[in-house]
Amino acid sequence: MAGAADDVIARVHAMLDDQRTRLEARWRPAHHGNADVLLIDAESVYGHMDWLRAQASGRLVVAMASSQESYDPDLWLRSPVQASDLVAVLNRIGTRLVGKATPAAAPIRAVSTPAPAVAAAPAAAPAKPVSAPERAAVLETPTRPAPAP
Repeated sequence: MAGAADDVIARVHAMLDDQRTRLEARWRPAHHGNADVLLIDAESVYGHMDWLRAQASGRLVVAMASSQESYDPDLWLRSPVQASDLVAVLNRIGTRLVGKATPAAAPIRAVSTPAPAVAAAPAAAPAKPVSAPERAAVLETPTRPAPAP
């Protein structure tokens, strides 16, 4: 989470844990460089600039702000963040990420380990579907260069 106060970060971490049964994918905090989605407090000192930079780099970004006016309504959280809003946004994003990762008609398949070669081996059973992959949400502040004097 970029630009948010420590108490907001702690609250979002707690919401992720408390609401895990309502989430359609498994989300966890991650470093912003490895995250599937960035949560940015757009109303912090550097927040809107962080949001613009992340958008320009093609990252999936959720803006947290008191007003939705310049943000995608599907990728916006009203601040202060409510658990139900966080769940709704993460579930929408999870659907987008799964949709991009695999074609809609093809089920996600587990990787099967090849069996040792045996003469006249029976045909292998189809792989079982796996659950949605674990998602990473960034919940830490990236480093910023010191302001110029």
